[in-house]
Amino acid sequence: MDSKFKEALDKVPNLKEDPGNEAKLKLYGLFKQATVGKCNQPKPGAFDFVAKYKWDAWNTLGELSQADAKKQYVETVEQLVSKIGLSGGTSTSSSLTSGSESDMLVIQKRDGVLSFRLNRPDKFNAIRLEMYETFIEQLKNAASDDSVRLVFITGTGDYYSSGNDLAQFLEMGVASPEDVKKMAEKARGILEKYVASFIDFPKPIIGAINGPAIGVMVTTLALFDVVVCSDTTTFQTPFSSTGQSPEGCSSVLFPQLFGVSRANKLLMLNDKISAMEALNAGFVAKIFPKPSFEKDVEEMIYGEKGILKNCAQGSLVTAKSLIRNSAVKQILHAANKAECDALLNRWLSPDFPKIMAKFFARKK
Repeated sequence: MDSKFKEALDKVPNLKEDPGNEAKLKLYGLFKQATVGKCNQPKPGAFDFVAKYKWDAWNTLGELSQADAKKQYVETVEQLVSKIGLSGGTSTSSSLTSGSESDMLVIQKRDGVLSFRLNRPDKFNAIRLEMYETFIEQLKNAASDDSVRLVFITGTGDYYSSGNDLAQFLEMGVASPEDVKKMAEKARGILEKYVASFIDFPKPIIGAINGPAIGVMVTTLALFDVVVCSDTTTFQTPFSSTGQSPEGCSSVLFPQLFGVSRANKLLMLNDKISAMEALNAGFVAKIFPKPSFEKDVEEMIYGEKGILKNCAQGSLVTAKSLIRNSAVKQILHAANKAECDALLNRWLSPDFPKIMAKFFARKK
């Protein structure tokens, strides 16, 4: 049973989808019962929500033996694997890169345009680590693929993206301190590579922001070449409300775009701006009405006066190489590294779990 228990422990971080808070708390309780035994910790205070939920999950197991707890843990993990599958391998790659409407990230190529559509409308298109990894791989391949002229990114439904799927932080909340450090370091490494893939991409990147954008899915827009949005779009980077810090090179690019004081309101004070404010700041190039948004974007790219029919590819690539030259890239990569280091420190800081607990309590 010990070997099966260890195998089950290894599978949990690789579940294809978030199994939900109830399942994660159950796993936490069983893990503690299996490795420690009966709950021996005092009940946390009423306002320490995450700690209280975890304590309850452990305490309710009562006198359950460690052997039985291991058995139930293994059985629970196998049920989750059977239900939602594991990430990595052929099945995940297929799920993320095909054109199925059920995929989290729909990727298609048409007439030289490689398009990415964030496709989790029930989760406001929140982005998960495996989606980051797919972006990294696809952009790397597209950079050297002569059949790809430009990249186009948009979202499904009313939202462009609500940013990082914060439910992933609950997975850290039910892990051991050693595993928390490993998970945080892994996330930090993936984020740095994700941002770097936009810094280094040599061809035009067009962002079609169909609705509200939050967090990392706002900051990285400053690395795109042209951004348009619908008139229902808002932009917000609520880092301090979730105990985090700026990323996506925003610590360098936002003061240049918005001015220092306005950038600080966005990056430090959780401020939200409208589509018109973003247009006036030069953060977006054009606003389209929501009802005709898809049609207007289609015309902008594929129409008679659109990019593909009127812009020489060599000229586009040359212009981008001059605008984002090696000196600029060096500055951006340094900012990216510093921001990711700072984020790792925030994730591992003592106050981060408490701030996240308050955040999730407000969402209930």
